[in-house]
Amino acid sequence: MRKNERLLWRIRSWVSIFGLFMAVLGAIMAYFNSTDHVWRMINLIVWTLGPPIWFMVEYCYLYPLLDDDPAHKNDLKYGQGLAKAFWAGIGALLIAIYKIQGG
Repeated sequence: MRKNERLLWRIRSWVSIFGLFMAVLGAIMAYFNSTDHVWRMINLIVWTLGPPIWFMVEYCYLYPLLDDDPAHKNDLKYGQGLAKAFWAGIGALLIAIYKIQGG
């Protein structure tokens, strides 16, 4: 594994750990503060803006550290497409839950 590849994996790992931590924290806060509209809006804004910003940073800045191989670029786009579908589904679920709870 090249040095740049290790750096990219390290960055992705830390972003994933941070994202998991924030998801768990968000779930706990939503459970205990289910009537707090400010927390709901912060959670929804972070969930809505965070992943697209990460996809842009990864594609524009982190990927070029590795190489310009079109096959790798297609793999990255495919993985981001799958993650985008998951992200959109969770976002829709959050909006539905907040609407049902009276937000």
